[in-house]
Amino acid sequence: MQVLWRQMITGTLVLVVVNTLVAFIYLWRDARCPLSRREQAPISRPPLRPCVVSRDQTEDGLSTIRRTQNISRTFYDECVMVRKLRQDEQGNVPFVTRTAFQQTLSQVGAQHSCNQNDATQPARIVFGSRWKEIRERRHVAKNRYNNRTVHFQESRQYVDSWSPLSYPTGLRVSPGNITKLEGIRVAWLDEYISDAWLKEVRLSCHLGSLVFSAEVPDVTVTGDNTSDVTVSSFDIHHLNRQLEFLYYHSVSEKTLARDEVHVQFGSHKATIAIRIQHFPMFHLYDHGEDNFVKDRVTVITKTYLRYPVLRKLIDSVNKYFSGVKIIVADDSDKFEDLSDYKNVDHYRMPAQKGWFAGRNLALSQVTTEYFFWLDDDMVFTEKTDLKFMMNFLDETGYHIVGGRLEDSELTFAQRYDYVPSNTDDGGCLSRKEGSYKVIPGFPTCTSTDIVLNVFMGETQTVRSVGFEPNPVYARAAHSEFFADGLGRFRVASCTNVEVKHLSDTSNRHYNKARHTGGTINYYKLKYIYFRNNLFNLLIK
Repeated sequence: MQVLWRQMITGTLVLVVVNTLVAFIYLWRDARCPLSRREQAPISRPPLRPCVVSRDQTEDGLSTIRRTQNISRTFYDECVMVRKLRQDEQGNVPFVTRTAFQQTLSQVGAQHSCNQNDATQPARIVFGSRWKEIRERRHVAKNRYNNRTVHFQESRQYVDSWSPLSYPTGLRVSPGNITKLEGIRVAWLDEYISDAWLKEVRLSCHLGSLVFSAEVPDVTVTGDNTSDVTVSSFDIHHLNRQLEFLYYHSVSEKTLARDEVHVQFGSHKATIAIRIQHFPMFHLYDHGEDNFVKDRVTVITKTYLRYPVLRKLIDSVNKYFSGVKIIVADDSDKFEDLSDYKNVDHYRMPAQKGWFAGRNLALSQVTTEYFFWLDDDMVFTEKTDLKFMMNFLDETGYHIVGGRLEDSELTFAQRYDYVPSNTDDGGCLSRKEGSYKVIPGFPTCTSTDIVLNVFMGETQTVRSVGFEPNPVYARAAHSEFFADGLGRFRVASCTNVEVKHLSDTSNRHYNKARHTGGTINYYKLKYIYFRNNLFNLLIK
């Protein structure tokens, strides 16, 4: 009887162990490939193994990979198929649209819309019967612009979650130099693909050559030191080892360009952006031992026949910031002498050259890190805090910070919204009131796109944008400069910095030259539509 009980217990234990092992095997298999193979059986699976058996030359000279049907599939093949099936099934999962998001999307869409019917004078109305001719000429000018403009934004690409390719996202190389293409490898396939199958990676570029600095045994490299290279091996470890020695050599005559290295392994592809560009030189300013405003900021302005208020401006600057250099650009018909001010550089221009021409002249003579611009009919007060503005630009990295007028809620903080277009009709530029967000650490300052004509700027960045000296901007211009700077500098508006505006309406000669009616605005609109490739200009 005892023998019988022992046999029963032993048999039970054996069954428990066997069942446990079977369960463990199934769990292990499902963890590696979660969908059971019974669900895969009815599906006709195409060959997925990235095995190269021959190469065909196409008409354009590029080689293509021909596949053959594999009778036996590896575990990798089955898992890839399962993942693709699961991705297809994901589209059938039900969902409920969030009303709040749809409302947000509608609001954002309304704020960033470019409706041709919103413009009071769209380009087709401004140019009238000449619109077709102007549009064709503008298209030619746009092609010239694009031909000399290099866009370095990285290319967009979709990478499958099961892609075995690892690669860098973007690299930079100076003209004629060499950089390492570090990080290109075929990952996580070594345990799924047999060494009996050939693995091949193809790489190509346009403006450079691909060269290897070393040779790895059992690896074949075709096209070394050319723009089209193929690396193949039966051993994936040797293949990856060879890719570790891959370099990109810039051999194009272009010293400012963008190239792409295309990587292909089987059906998987990747693109590596290459920026061919000299590394820019630094332009540094010494803030001095004491960090005084007079050593780091220059006050600039432009005047025309308004010497009485100009002298008040100079006196106010000397009162609050003694020793600060002042630059005056003057296009008056008759000049007055300002030599009694030792800290003033007075530059005389041809008569009535205009607003932006004067700004350009004054800015071109600035030798300090920052400049402070204001009109000639404004004066400093106790709240004209140049030290605050200087520290703000130092700490935040912004390029321009604006102030406001005394006893006025007007800050002239406005935002631009530019919607480009790939058509010949052109894009849309709209201007609206308001700022973006409060800047951390500076509760009185907000980020924006346009500020009042009372602002401090970082000299080098603003000078690189410049002020368009075209005659259409001679009498009135301001926001056009900030439109030119879109995407090139950061702008802030601070309400705690003020200047006082002196209303001087008695100067008949100035008023006659400044206020020319709507004719100049009509020509300005035509110029902007052509120059900035616009169809609509909206001011809300």
